[in-house]
Amino acid sequence: HTENLFPVMYNLKMKIGEVNGSGADGNVYIQLFGSKGNTAKIQLRQAGDEKNRFETGQEYKFMVTTLDIGKVLGTFNN
Repeated sequence: HTENLFPVMYNLKMKIGEVNGSGADGNVYIQLFGSKGNTAKIQLRQAGDEKNRFETGQEYKFMVTTLDIGKVLGTFNN
């Protein structure tokens, strides 16, 4: 489909769980599932944080540009 050839920017908000130890010091990826298709795994990186720390209970915002997958229906994080 030619409709999937155009890049679209998605604004993502991710909140780390409140459970003790739920943060992450390594790489964090997300995959988006949409009405027109899915993305590959996308690495989420914080600007200025080379160690990629994601702290328990904190909220993070990201802007991701990828091919148009339509309306986001779900995500998979790891």
